[in-house]
Amino acid sequence: MNRLHRTIMRWMAAAASLTLLLTTAACSFHEGAKTGSPSPTTSGPARTKSGHFAIFLPSDGITLSQHTPNNKWAAFLPELRQALNANHVEKSDIFVSTDTSLTDQSRYLAEYVTSRIKDRKAGDPTTIILAPVAGADSITRQYGDYVSQDLTNLAAQAARISDPAAGDGSTGDQDRSPAASPSSGGTKSGGKEGSPTPAPSASKEEESDDGDDSDPQRWNEDAIAYKKMVSALKKARQSGMHVVLLSSDLPDVNPDLFVSFADARKIGRIQATELVRKLELDKASRQNPRRVEILLPIQAEDADASARAGDQTRSARNPGTFPAEAFTGIWEVLGPYFKDGRAVSPSALLGTGSGPQDWPSISYDPGKDISATKAELAKRLHGSEGGRTAIDGVIAMNDFIASGVVSELGDLGYTGSSADINPEISISGIVGNFTGRRDLNKKPVPSPKPTASPHTPPAADGRKGPDGTTVQNGQEEDAGGTDRAAGTPGDDRPSWPIVTGYGAYTDNIPQIVDGEQWMTALEDRKGLANDLARACIGLNEKGKTGDIATITRLKTSGRELMTLDRPLVAVSASNLKSAMIDTNYIKPADAGL
Repeated sequence: MNRLHRTIMRWMAAAASLTLLLTTAACSFHEGAKTGSPSPTTSGPARTKSGHFAIFLPSDGITLSQHTPNNKWAAFLPELRQALNANHVEKSDIFVSTDTSLTDQSRYLAEYVTSRIKDRKAGDPTTIILAPVAGADSITRQYGDYVSQDLTNLAAQAARISDPAAGDGSTGDQDRSPAASPSSGGTKSGGKEGSPTPAPSASKEEESDDGDDSDPQRWNEDAIAYKKMVSALKKARQSGMHVVLLSSDLPDVNPDLFVSFADARKIGRIQATELVRKLELDKASRQNPRRVEILLPIQAEDADASARAGDQTRSARNPGTFPAEAFTGIWEVLGPYFKDGRAVSPSALLGTGSGPQDWPSISYDPGKDISATKAELAKRLHGSEGGRTAIDGVIAMNDFIASGVVSELGDLGYTGSSADINPEISISGIVGNFTGRRDLNKKPVPSPKPTASPHTPPAADGRKGPDGTTVQNGQEEDAGGTDRAAGTPGDDRPSWPIVTGYGAYTDNIPQIVDGEQWMTALEDRKGLANDLARACIGLNEKGKTGDIATITRLKTSGRELMTLDRPLVAVSASNLKSAMIDTNYIKPADAGL
């Protein structure tokens, strides 16, 4: 009996052990299914799940060189994911779709909304984060992927479409779960890390300029896609989902949050502001002005205003208005200085009577390499005639144009660096900054001593003197009534001006370190990603974005929207380390350090 009892007890113990083992295995399998998600805490109250997040972004082309802007969607996506993960959002709760066309993006969005409405349970919140694929022309792409595009004309065209099936959000025979959707021009991440990467495509340099935008069929397809996208977003909001728009506004949608990225006016304004500060224009005078050139890149077709006014297909995304808006931003800052003669144009293309409407006078087609910019600058500075035109600053608009400016200045014999003008940091002190030494600040250098020969002072409008000749020929009258040469005394080589740009192209960073280009600018990408993640979590958990300092109510397209807006980051040698290297936007080697 005792033997039988012991045998039964052994069998019972074995059965209990087996049951415990199976239970442990089952639990391990359940947790293991969420690869890379945060481990559950063993102490303290469990955190409530923040719901689901669906991210729809434009797809970047594969870049074959470093001569492209730093602001790319492919760089923003991992930072947004990381910011969500840092706030305890599990990777499996993040769905991602990247697409190359508005048609593909609208289709996958409609499929996701339809599927999510079917699958959602009560109290299971969802936030859709969408940056519309607002295809830019070859000029706008020089500023980066985040530049806001005006879709007002596209919305107007969509409103004229009478086909009810075009915008009803239905998916027809393509109705399938988003995670299983084939990659037609985009990648469906299915909410999983390690999902397939986008198929290689042409680099930004190799993409066609803007042929698709001038194609009436493409114009109509985009209008249909726009209408379908609006319908899907309205359906999502009606079902209780939250909607966040990035970069480009959809006038027919009222999102819970609009995330403002740089537009043309902001890009122009930041460069003009930095130029005013660097040249100390407030200390300039009519007798001793600062000489400034503005190079405004524009497509050749857009330079003809009359043709542009009658070409409705090319205005789908309002190409041609970008340079006009960029110059408006510049003129808001520089206009007063030109008006009172404290700033003049060496080429005489701008003067006291100029205004925002005069942007065509300083615009040109930059082509696909730097040769057109070099030729344009040489013409304005009369370099082909061997002149010594003095110039204090060049607003190059973006780093692609700045590369041509820097190259031509060198060819024309300009010497020194931008640090020689009102220096804030010595170029030799930058390396010391990387090792922890303080930046070396210096006082402004004195102006060169005046020469003895008198010269006709600049005309009030900065254009022609009394004798009918252009006076900006390398000399200017100083406060004492005499003129000074463009370079140092006894030196016939003109001094290097400051050069501004935008985009933070990686291969332009060394010339910022060397002082050939004074500054560039870019979006505060990490700051935007962190604020956006917090705002979206707030929408899912509490139905509102929460108390975030960068979110305010602003008027957009005739309606007031909660808007997340961070200022652009101006980068020069003095803050290069903190702005771009400490943030991991670039490596020290990229800066030649």
